[in-house]
Amino acid sequence: MNLTRHRTLDWLWASVTGLLVTGLGVFVALVIRPGGFEGAGYWLIIYLPGALMGFLASDHIYKAAPFAEPIAFWTLTIAFSFAWYFSISYLVIRSVRFILNAVRS
Repeated sequence: MNLTRHRTLDWLWASVTGLLVTGLGVFVALVIRPGGFEGAGYWLIIYLPGALMGFLASDHIYKAAPFAEPIAFWTLTIAFSFAWYFSISYLVIRSVRFILNAVRS
């Protein structure tokens, strides 16, 4: 019973962390814009790693429906970046819980 509660909290905390870090990445990439015009692409990929998948998919979508390409790019970029940050957050949370439980017992 207590284990189920921890798993639910782990997913919840990882979701919150994923949303916050993705939101921070969008804010930095679109509002602050480090690197100016020349370095914007590099910083976009650093802060939003889902942009790699967005670039690949948007090229294929552009051939079929050019007007839908920006929507597809940003949707995929945000979705894959959230999945990336969620996965990392969940892995860190579970690792810390495992280490703390091992130390306590």
